[in-house]
Amino acid sequence: MDNKGKTIQPNYYNTWEYVREERERIKTENYDIPNSLEAAWKRVTSNYKDYIRRNEDETVAATPLGAFLYYIEVGLYPPPELLLAIATCFRLYEDAEGAFELDEVLFGSRKKKGVGNYSAQLSRNRLYELFSITKYFERRKKEVNPDRQSKSTTALAEEFIHQNSANGVDAESFLRGYRRWKKRQDISDK
Repeated sequence: MDNKGKTIQPNYYNTWEYVREERERIKTENYDIPNSLEAAWKRVTSNYKDYIRRNEDETVAATPLGAFLYYIEVGLYPPPELLLAIATCFRLYEDAEGAFELDEVLFGSRKKKGVGNYSAQLSRNRLYELFSITKYFERRKKEVNPDRQSKSTTALAEEFIHQNSANGVDAESFLRGYRRWKKRQDISDK
């Protein structure tokens, strides 16, 4: 529970609500560490101009962790409230002494039987996205050259699995998962 009596989920600290609270605390309260981070951030980012608009962080990524990674990947120093939020996530994970999985702290309870943790889900979804693109280009090749013999979906899946090191997965299982993914994403092959 927080100091206002509301129950806090383990992933609360990786939410934009929490980041907004941290941003406000930095502005209004006299905290040594956040104020020190804020002063350092202002010095480091003085030449960023309008590259980072703190009130628009939420447009950069779906979560604070995503925004943190985005800023690092494009070579920009993340704002202090993002650093504090991510640090709080890891501190909660460490302090919980095994009561929470890291996935729970960062993403909420997403582990599903037979699906795996968040990272496994992302990896599988990326494969399905790539396969969807592969199927699109296969259709385009046939449209451009109507005389071309097109591959069956199963043959295409077998080739795709081999090329993408998804060994241990047979084509039919992959295609069942792909069809479920398409349905969840509301994607058609047309």
